[in-house]
Amino acid sequence: MRTSEFHLAANRRQHFAALEPKVWLETSLLRTWVIADPQVIAKVLRSRHAVILSVEEFIDSIERAYDVTFPCVRFAARHLPLFLEGDIHAERRRSFSRYLASRMAELERHLPDLVAGRLEPFRRKGVVDLVSEVTGPLVRDINSIFVERQVTEEIGALNLLDLFALNKSVRRFKDLEERVGRAIAFLAAEGEDEDLLGSRFSALTMGFETLMTMLTEDLHTAFHDHAGDRVRLPDYPIETGVPLSYRRAGSDFEMGGYAFKAGDLLRLQMQTTGYSGRRADRETMFGAGTHSCVGKQASLRIWNALKQAFDAMEVRGRVKASELVPSHYMVRHSFVHVEVI
Repeated sequence: MRTSEFHLAANRRQHFAALEPKVWLETSLLRTWVIADPQVIAKVLRSRHAVILSVEEFIDSIERAYDVTFPCVRFAARHLPLFLEGDIHAERRRSFSRYLASRMAELERHLPDLVAGRLEPFRRKGVVDLVSEVTGPLVRDINSIFVERQVTEEIGALNLLDLFALNKSVRRFKDLEERVGRAIAFLAAEGEDEDLLGSRFSALTMGFETLMTMLTEDLHTAFHDHAGDRVRLPDYPIETGVPLSYRRAGSDFEMGGYAFKAGDLLRLQMQTTGYSGRRADRETMFGAGTHSCVGKQASLRIWNALKQAFDAMEVRGRVKASELVPSHYMVRHSFVHVEVI
C-alpha cells in the first residue's frame, strides 16, 4: 500500500496499529517524513520549529511563470487561519472565533430539530445512503446557520478544502479560482466589510467537508463495528474530518528521537489520533497549539446532539456498500449504503 493511500484504507485502524516504525523518512531526496505516532504528532503541532506551508509562495510562483492572477485564491489565503502565521494568524483566529461564537445561540436553538429530522431515514427498514439522505442534508443545514445563507447541494459540492492540496498546477489554480469565486459570490452581501465575508468563507471552507467527513465516517464505522446489532456511537468521535495535515521544518530540530532538517516536509497522519487508547491523543484530532481547530467546541456540540438522538432510536443495521472518491489528502464519500433491519 502506498503511503498516499493510508488514509483511505478500509483496514487503516489495524494497519496503523501494526506499523513499525511509526515515524520514518520516506524519501531522502525530497526529505519527506511520515508521522503516524499520535504523541509525536501532538509535539510537532505544538513545535515552533514546524511551520505551515505557504500558499502565497505557490501563488507567487504560478502567477509569475504564467502571467495570470488569482484574486479569489488570494482572498482565501488572507482569511483562512491555517494559511497564516504570527500576528496576522492570531488576529484572524480571534476574529473568526468571535464570528463562530455569535452563531452558536442560533445553532443551539435549531440543532435538536435538525438532527431529529435528518435521522428520520433510520426509522424505516431497508437501505439508507448516509451521504445523500443523512449527513449531507444535515451538514448543509448546520452550515446554513453558520454562514447565514441557505447552503445548496451545489455550494456544498465546491470542495473548497482543495485549497490545501499540495499538487497545485496552473490548471488546478484556475479551477480553484473559479470555485472560490462562486463561494465568495454566494456569501457576499452589499455593504459588508471584507472581514465578515472572510469569516463566512472560513466557516464554509473549514466547516463543511471536515464535519461531513467526521459524521459520515463515524456513522460508517459504527454500523461496521456493530453489524447486525444495535448500533451506538462512541462518546467521542473516532474518525477525524482532517485525516492528514502537513508542516514544514522551519529549522533543524529534534523531537521524539528523530532529527528533522530545515525544509523537511512532515506528513502528519492525523487519523491515528482517533484510534489511540489515550484520551489525550484522541483530543489531538482537532489539532494542538496555535493552529488547533477554532470550531472544536461547535463540532463536539454537534456530535453530542447526533449521538444522543441516534442512540435513542436503537437502530440495528449493517454496512451494505460504500465508495470513496480518490484523494491524496481527504476522505470523501460517493456513498455509504447501510441496511436498517
